[in-house]
Amino acid sequence: MDSKKILDQLKDQKIQNYSYNIFFFIIFAFFLVFAIRPNLMTAFNLQKELQDLKLKSQEFEVEIQKIVDYQTKVEQYRDQFYLLDEALPASPAVAKVFEDLRKSATDSAVILNSINVEEVKIKSEEKLEGLKGYNMTLNAQSDIFGLQNFLNALTDQRRIKTIENLEISKDSQDGATVEQFTITMLIKGLYL
Repeated sequence: MDSKKILDQLKDQKIQNYSYNIFFFIIFAFFLVFAIRPNLMTAFNLQKELQDLKLKSQEFEVEIQKIVDYQTKVEQYRDQFYLLDEALPASPAVAKVFEDLRKSATDSAVILNSINVEEVKIKSEEKLEGLKGYNMTLNAQSDIFGLQNFLNALTDQRRIKTIENLEISKDSQDGATVEQFTITMLIKGLYL
């Protein structure tokens, strides 16, 4: 084709309108793909992040409320913390447990024959979490009322101890007015 003929056809109003529309759609498509689409994607992503952050904010508010509740309870019981330290001390305090057992036995008219303490690990290679303990074996003699008083005295003490094993055997005594019993107990002393 001749260049003059092409120029004449380009001057035609109908061809100019079509070419204008074609260029408009090409530019619009380019603009849509490279300008509007990224902005829309960013807007949707930001909206999703906003919803996620609102959910996390609600979760954090629940956790903060729990912390505030714990703080309130701590404040409420602050004056009684010494009881917890007495019940579960940070160290084994074997002498204190031994003294508590001796005093309870004396007050209950129980005769202590022996108290043996098993190995107490004061310092270990690995840091153990939770409660630690040591065992004490107690051998004593008493009548049934003294034994009952002794057990009641043990349970009334502030220091937490567990009775792991309790054996009671009747002593054979002929002609005794009050029956005597031999008591063997395995007591576990607890500490943090």
